[in-house]
Amino acid sequence: AAAATVAGEMDAPVEARGFAAGLMLILATQAEAGLADAGGWGRVEDVLISLASSEEGPLVLQGCRAMAWEVYHRDGAEGVSAARSLASKGAVCVLLSALYRAHQVFRADATRDSLDLIVATTRALLNLSVVSDNQEAIAKGQPGPGLLLLLRINLSFTELQSEHPDHAPTIVRLSALLLQNLKGNPANRTVFYKAELRGTALREAELEAVSPSLPSSHPRPASFSTSNGFASAVGSPWASGGGEA
Repeated sequence: AAAATVAGEMDAPVEARGFAAGLMLILATQAEAGLADAGGWGRVEDVLISLASSEEGPLVLQGCRAMAWEVYHRDGAEGVSAARSLASKGAVCVLLSALYRAHQVFRADATRDSLDLIVATTRALLNLSVVSDNQEAIAKGQPGPGLLLLLRINLSFTELQSEHPDHAPTIVRLSALLLQNLKGNPANRTVFYKAELRGTALREAELEAVSPSLPSSHPRPASFSTSNGFASAVGSPWASGGGEA
């Protein structure tokens, strides 16, 4: 309980929150007693959203990775329940906001941290999109709407795969799978139609953007599976350098 309390304390030092969150996740995933001590998955999810809502990049990254991990690794119906629970607590808005900020930072200065965060937020949104209601929330959510943001990211990183070979292919794959999930939802037909009308202008705007190259060695491509007919992706909540589980 102490680890969850410190991890969720907004005024606690960044290092202390990050360490406490990591300890909370280890305990929660290793034994039922550890999960109970953390306050159950509901309390864990509150902490993860708190981390992802932080203004501190390392905490945002940790929260996004852990949300993706929880939905993917909890068995069957529990994973779907986790996706619904996180969304009900505002995870979609938090993740879209984090993705928007990370992409803005990348456009200004293509840092490794911004690329890490784009991967983490896109993966988390992909895993939340296994639930139909979440698909509509992601497509229409703010800032954006979310669909336009995802299309912009997919397009821009498709053009940048040779410059950022350690990140861009993963971002393209995750965003393409996410867009596939969103497009399959009838409730998103109108927003997709409007996006198609703006497609030419969007492409022209993105191609005008010039991004500096970024040499790095980073994560191997994500592994993929399906849940309820929708794509999802696995990632580790503890990786400090962006590695995959």
